[in-house]
Amino acid sequence: MRNQLALVALASQAAAFAVPSVATRSEAIVGGVSVKIEDFPYQVDLRVNDRANCGGTVISEKYVLTAGHCAEGYTGLNIRVGSATNGKGTNYNVTRAVVHPKYNSESYAYDAAILEISPAIKFGTTVKAIALADVEPAVGTDTVVSGWGSLTETPNYPTALQAVHVPIYNRATCKTNYASVTPITADMICAGFPEGKKDSCSGDSGGPLVTGGKVVGIVSFGTGCARANKPGVYSSVASAEIRSFIKSTTGL
Repeated sequence: MRNQLALVALASQAAAFAVPSVATRSEAIVGGVSVKIEDFPYQVDLRVNDRANCGGTVISEKYVLTAGHCAEGYTGLNIRVGSATNGKGTNYNVTRAVVHPKYNSESYAYDAAILEISPAIKFGTTVKAIALADVEPAVGTDTVVSGWGSLTETPNYPTALQAVHVPIYNRATCKTNYASVTPITADMICAGFPEGKKDSCSGDSGGPLVTGGKVVGIVSFGTGCARANKPGVYSSVASAEIRSFIKSTTGL
């Protein structure tokens, strides 16, 4: 689940996708909407013994990207892909989980992991890989985050996949806003609105933050969900040590 700091722990065939449109009206993620899997075919439902746990991102037929806190210490991991309905879709086993060697479970630094999948994921209209970002998006860039996490801070989990658009947040401001909670380090990016109201939440952890057809972030943590001046914090896929970790583990 996405880690809520100071309270609970907060969250080579690559297809190109634009920021998917979120057009229907159904309250979600926090402040988001229900979406179709065809618009988010890279979305992974990461499970423990087939029980909902986290999200993830398909980055090849063999590998899934997720958060370190979604993989460390777990056995019996499996994934489901190809359905917007939580717990549905095609099941695949996780044969190996590799957590970033510098992952810190207290500060959530380097909160990234690679899952090796067997058999190879079969691609189609509802299941595709997404490219990995090599450059961090600029402040104000429109991104979209998706998952089956809680619709509110009080647990309220949807059955249908949810998504919400959030802009990249100023790093210096994010550091200030989280100064009393945990350091915002070079391997993290923040996304959200100063007034809050839209955010990822508990259960979205490990899921994708996407812009320009590439995954730029991994849902990691935050204080509560959708609070003013407390944007969501994501592991930055383009940061040097996370991108290097992904490449050395997967070759991508």
